Amino acid sequence: MGHPARVPGNDIARVGQSNPDPTRANVSGVKPMHPRALATWAVLQSTAWLGAQAAASPPTPGDRAAAVAFARAPWHRTLADGCEAAKRTERLILAVATQTHAPCAACDALQSGLLLSEPFAALAKQVELVLMVHARPEDAAAAPDGLRTCPSLALLDASGKVVAKISADTPASALADLHATAVAYVDFAAALRARGEPASRAEQVELFLWEVELRQHDYVELDKRLQALQPALTREQAARVAPHHAQAEIEWLATQTDMPAKELAARYAKLWRARRVPSGGAGLRFWLAYGAAASAAEDVVALDVAAESLEGISGAPAATIKALRERAEALRRR
Repeated sequence: MGHPARVPGNDIARVGQSNPDPTRANVSGVKPMHPRALATWAVLQSTAWLGAQAAASPPTPGDRAAAVAFARAPWHRTLADGCEAAKRTERLILAVATQTHAPCAACDALQSGLLLSEPFAALAKQVELVLMVHARPEDAAAAPDGLRTCPSLALLDASGKVVAKISADTPASALADLHATAVAYVDFAAALRARGEPASRAEQVELFLWEVELRQHDYVELDKRLQALQPALTREQAARVAPHHAQAEIEWLATQTDMPAKELAARYAKLWRARRVPSGGAGLRFWLAYGAAASAAEDVVALDVAAESLEGISGAPAATIKALRERAEALRRR
């Protein structure tokens, strides 16, 4: 399936043109980028890294067959159509959101990677597929939570409720287990509703653990639920929640455009000290965002930590690492 034409000349595309490396802010009189632009820049940098990783792994015969399956799959073009089909087939819906109103390098990376993988082709036979194309910025506002940014993937039930949010850099090998967990969660929740009695504390915890693993809640809601159920969690259960809680906080921090730079850097540092930094593309985004926040906060120690951590990631942008080092040295010479 060919990718829709992109519309050039938008603000996101110009992020790297007005200030190619936001970590150089204030080093040579360059005005610091707005926090939202910093977050976008981090995503663009990590997308380039993910593309390089994918290019390093040539497609297998199974992947080529998956590409054909992707093109021929019975994609529903509206969520309403997908819900109607899901009610008939008693399947979950796998929705993919992309956009045509602005360039989307991450959408291209998703389509040329995860969506053309053999595991995705296998999963496509067990779900109703929905392709949501945001042709205008306002289209995103009408989409369900979890499908408003591009690219986005989510599993939904027949009513259109998001059951699981899927990260764009989720390994293809994890799709089958994710789908099985979502099906188990839907069946368990339906059984509780059919019983007509309030769920016990243990059942509430079990539902919560599934919801956490399926990434149903944003950080604020997850933190609120966690505080309410914390006394009922065993040590093992708390350990299961911890990485998901950290990832939700990292994603939330990327949206906090009005948070002071020093506070932002401090929160990233706290996650690092607690050893809650994710791996892969999410880890790269974490260190890029941490480095940008450290630069704006003029935190030399944090700049050194971010630069050293990025040096340990294969394919991390060398120009960014160099800029972080130069920024730290400039601050030391003050």
